Amino acid sequence: MKQFFSRCLLRLLCLAGALGQSALVMSFPFLSSDAVAQTGVVNSEQASRQDVEHLFAVLKLDHMMQVTMASVAEQMKANLPELMKQQNVEIPKEQLDAMAEEIFRDYPMKEVLDSMIPVYQKHLSKTDVSNILAFYQTPTGQKMLNEMPEMSKEAMQAANPVMRQWMSTMMQRMQDRAHTIVEQNASQKPGTNSKAK
Repeated sequence: MKQFFSRCLLRLLCLAGALGQSALVMSFPFLSSDAVAQTGVVNSEQASRQDVEHLFAVLKLDHMMQVTMASVAEQMKANLPELMKQQNVEIPKEQLDAMAEEIFRDYPMKEVLDSMIPVYQKHLSKTDVSNILAFYQTPTGQKMLNEMPEMSKEAMQAANPVMRQWMSTMMQRMQDRAHTIVEQNASQKPGTNSKAK
C-alpha cells in the first residue's frame, strides 16, 4: 500500500509540476508585433522585484495557478480509481476524492511565485515588462487573460489521456529498472570486488 501511494504521489506531483509550469508559460505566447519589435532595443536596466510582482498581478498568475491546481486535482480524482484498480487496491471513491483534495490543500502558491521573481528579473528588462504589460492592456491581451484559465483547464483535460499513458509507461520502466538493479545487487557476492591481499 505504501509503495502504491508513493507511486501515485510521484505521478501526480510530476503532472502538477509540469502542468503548473505550462500554465505559466502559456501566459506569454501572444505578444503584438510592436512589442516584439521593441525587444530588439538594448536596455540593460533589470526589471525590479516590484516590476515583476506587478506583471504577475496583471497576468493573474496566482489565479492561473489556483485554476491549474484545481484542474490537476480533478484529473487526479478521475485517474485514481484506475490506478487503484491496477494495484488491486479498493478504496471508496469519497476517500479517494478527499485524498486528491488534501494533496493540493497546502500548495505553497505564494512561495512558488516568490521563488520565480528572481528568474523573471534575470531574463526580463524593465522595457520587456512594459511591453508585455502593454500587450495585456489591449483587447486581445485582455481576452487572452480572461480565456487562459479555461484554456488551461481544457488543455489539461485534452492532454490527460496522453499524460496518463506516458506516466504509466514511465512508471513501468522505472519499476523494471529498479527490479533489475535489485536482482543484480542480490546476485553479487560480498567481497567479489575487493582485491586479494
